[in-house]
Amino acid sequence: MPVRDKSGSRLHIAELAAIRGRRLIAGRAKAIEALTGTFSRSTGAFWHTLQPAALSERGLAAALRDLADGWQEAYPAIAWSLDIQESNLGHLSDEAALAIYRMVQEGLTNIARHSGCSEAGIVISKRKAGTGEKLDILVKDDGRGFDAPPALGGGLQGMEERIRKLGGESAFGERTARASPSVLHTAFPRA
Repeated sequence: MPVRDKSGSRLHIAELAAIRGRRLIAGRAKAIEALTGTFSRSTGAFWHTLQPAALSERGLAAALRDLADGWQEAYPAIAWSLDIQESNLGHLSDEAALAIYRMVQEGLTNIARHSGCSEAGIVISKRKAGTGEKLDILVKDDGRGFDAPPALGGGLQGMEERIRKLGGESAFGERTARASPSVLHTAFPRA
């Protein structure tokens, strides 16, 4: 009998320590999240003007592969895919390549933060448009989607402005049925 009483007491102490530890970790995680969020908001405009090293050194296709690989590593529960042919990315200005990179980056960030999806993908293809061609960029997921068209907050608004400045157009798809994905579609003129 005394052994059971002693064990029960120790088990209860261990349980309380685990609860306290969980609260402590959660509190510190929230503090880190708040700090990094504040830093990100205060430096966001600056970071978006910088060109990622992979983009300038190896080109847009390689930079997007690195980006998708990074998200796969950070969020392994999501199956990330990238469907791109390097030949579709020829003749892009440095400014257009950076805008596409940042648009995809913002789309993937929003997927990771808000969608609750199990699959996400980036598809880049070209198509005939009038007398020229357009480069279509699609960032999609199978998550919750939008209850209403998303408000153009900081990241989405900056992305929209950058796309329009370069002659592109974008659309944010709404989820209308359980199986519908969230979609960000952008088209850029191809020189």
